[in-house]
Amino acid sequence: MPDLFASDQSIEVPYWLDNLGEGTRTRPSVFRVAEGWMLELLEGEQFLFRAGAGAEESAEALRKFLDRSGHRLAPRALTLTMFLRLLVVDEFVHGIGGGRYDQVTDKIIAHHFGLQPPAFSVTTATMYFPTAVGRQRACLPCLKHEGHRLKHSVLGERKRELVAQISGLPRRSSQREELFLTMQRERRAAIASSPKVQEWQRQFRESEAQEQEEDVLFDRELFYAVQSRDRLAMMIEKYKQTFQ
Repeated sequence: MPDLFASDQSIEVPYWLDNLGEGTRTRPSVFRVAEGWMLELLEGEQFLFRAGAGAEESAEALRKFLDRSGHRLAPRALTLTMFLRLLVVDEFVHGIGGGRYDQVTDKIIAHHFGLQPPAFSVTTATMYFPTAVGRQRACLPCLKHEGHRLKHSVLGERKRELVAQISGLPRRSSQREELFLTMQRERRAAIASSPKVQEWQRQFRESEAQEQEEDVLFDRELFYAVQSRDRLAMMIEKYKQTFQ
């Protein structure tokens, strides 16, 4: 992870600043002023964090400022993970891609807070969009392989005869080249008129359209909150049974 930018006059804060109206986010910094630290929005609006001010009063003032300006502070991944592991959950469970990530988080917790990092677990449990259940997914690589075999076998025995004749001619000879070009012309003509190839092409077009429709249905990154309560409860029960 990159270091936060820091200078004598400004410090990058470990949060995202979301512009809710425009749907954009930036990495905000606070700037040193005489009364404390100043958060300045791109639109020019400013919020002052006063030194010595009460936490509840400051938090409420910041909330009102962000609501009024249409912004939101959102935690970055590392900040959110540390907060959850230290203050919220009994056991933090990460996806298989996060094991190495949280080993780094362990070192930061130990170094920055002087605490023994709480244990975390790693698992994988992909849950597709609910309407993907029982649906057969399009397999374009399978169809491409099928089409490759179909196009190269469309001449049948005629191709074997031509290949045998080509092999019997001197290498790099004009006769060999001409016979090879003849085979390719016949193969292209057979592909253009073959009902089997035309049927394959239709299936391939339909599968391409199906694959585009299924991008969301089979997205492995879908957040668990889109799942129904029943499906989540079922997954939780499977984990309980596995680890009892």
